[in-house]
Amino acid sequence: MGIAAWIHCCTQPRPDGSAPLIDDPLSATFAELAGRFEGAALVDAFLGLDEVFPASVSDRPVFRDAVHRAYAALLRDGMVSLLHNLAARD
Repeated sequence: MGIAAWIHCCTQPRPDGSAPLIDDPLSATFAELAGRFEGAALVDAFLGLDEVFPASVSDRPVFRDAVHRAYAALLRDGMVSLLHNLAARD
């Protein structure tokens, strides 16, 4: 869920509609990906960033599937709901 939340934070506009403020050397890349992709394709694009995820991690189906499921749930249910569900598991 952490990586899905990071992707969301890096790509979603702020509540006032302005671009996210990301202090990261790759922020221009994040903005470019956000302008070109959405949903599962956006997750794949972020997981394809070699500067962030080595292939030994990003090529693992279990890892990719977990990030995809978490990102889809984040878009569908919102962060507050996901955090409540996560807390209820413990």
